[in-house]
Amino acid sequence: MNDPQTDNEPDAAEPVRLPDTPGYPLARGVDTSDIDTVPYDTGALSIRFGDLALRPLEAPEPEGTEVLGGITKVTYRIPALSLTGRYALDARPDEISDIDAGGNPFQPLTPEQQQPTSAVAPAPHTPPDAQVQERWHGRARAHRDKLLTTENGRKLLVEYGKHNDTYCEVFAGSDSVSSTLRKTWQRGGITRRMGEHTYSVTDPEAPPGEQQPVNEWTDPANPGISYNAHAWKQQTALTTALRLKALSLEKKSKLQESQRYTAAALATRSFGAEVAATGNGTSYGQVSETPLTQQQIYQKLSEHSGTLPPQTEEVLAVYEPRASPQEFTVDGSPHAAAEPESADRVMLTPEEQAIVESFHQAYYHQEAAEAEQADNTLHLGLLSARLGGVRITLRLPDGPGSFPTEPEDVEVAMPEFDLDVRDEQWEGNAGEVAKERLAGMTFVLGLLRDSMAEALRYSALTRMPGYALPAEEA
Repeated sequence: MNDPQTDNEPDAAEPVRLPDTPGYPLARGVDTSDIDTVPYDTGALSIRFGDLALRPLEAPEPEGTEVLGGITKVTYRIPALSLTGRYALDARPDEISDIDAGGNPFQPLTPEQQQPTSAVAPAPHTPPDAQVQERWHGRARAHRDKLLTTENGRKLLVEYGKHNDTYCEVFAGSDSVSSTLRKTWQRGGITRRMGEHTYSVTDPEAPPGEQQPVNEWTDPANPGISYNAHAWKQQTALTTALRLKALSLEKKSKLQESQRYTAAALATRSFGAEVAATGNGTSYGQVSETPLTQQQIYQKLSEHSGTLPPQTEEVLAVYEPRASPQEFTVDGSPHAAAEPESADRVMLTPEEQAIVESFHQAYYHQEAAEAEQADNTLHLGLLSARLGGVRITLRLPDGPGSFPTEPEDVEVAMPEFDLDVRDEQWEGNAGEVAKERLAGMTFVLGLLRDSMAEALRYSALTRMPGYALPAEEA
């Protein structure tokens, strides 16, 4: 493998190691009869990556400082990075079936192969302290008590309270879905700042004439993000997480638990529909805004019927992963991936669609890690990529001269890139199929991009030479 050209590479920069990946599925039902070393005629192919390392090819360069609403942000650029590593193309027995069994298509790797060799330590997240949380909880309890004094308020609290345990579970879980939900919720600290704003303008004892609109707010650190836009993105994250949990449980034949998560997802969509009816919804991917004070919100509740229109499972289709593109027809030839349904689907904004895709990537990764073992490695080789123009923005919590301590204060903008997998020795039917499918595996690049961004975020926080803010800007 020829390493990418290095120009002005920082002398002190050490490579940042990324976790090894599990075996990502490429195809099923592939004719392997022309491979002498494979003792079965049809197999499932997967590819895994290891020894992944990021290296800066040029020293970081400052780009500028921005002050908005008292928030200081410093942006710098790493002009070029290289990614290097190794791959293994694996196979396992997989008989061609003439029916669609609807089973799990992700079929790779031994437990040893699933273990990372040198994962980057995750940067810690510090939630609001106990005093802040108690203030917020106290305000929520005061509103709950006020709602309990009205008939419609009681009905709606009972209706949405049915799923509180499920909501707690989906946030507290240990799988990829819950982890992605927590990361989405915490990202950039926007939810925390939005929560503080909500607290400040929703005092149940405030006279009507002194109330400010609850949803007339933009994030002081990101003026392009409005109250409604962020609320809908978080609703999308929660609905996606609930739906993926339901699908995972259904695959494991835990139907009662699966139905519980589906019911919670439908309740989330139902709540969203009621909010949209106030003029604060999304339509054709656009977010609408009707400023409402807490008094106006209580008035809307008093006019509400207290009953909710039923939601069908069709509204959840947009949150589900597409059919796996690695499935094959009976004769072993590839078929095109199914196009998403177009009729009666929820319309998401581009930002919401990106959130859904991030959940699908994490879900895909976990399915691969938990799948059945591969038992035959067909090829080993090298891989590489060159990334140009990585931008890192630091939000300085205490103004110029300070430095961030929370991952939410570090934003990493990763460029698009192509992965060069040295596959010249891949021959025969399996080799051709693997090349074709690897070329179309957008989730793999997305997962690698996320892994690199997390590594760079940690490197910026710990001020690693070659990855950190240039010294003259610190």
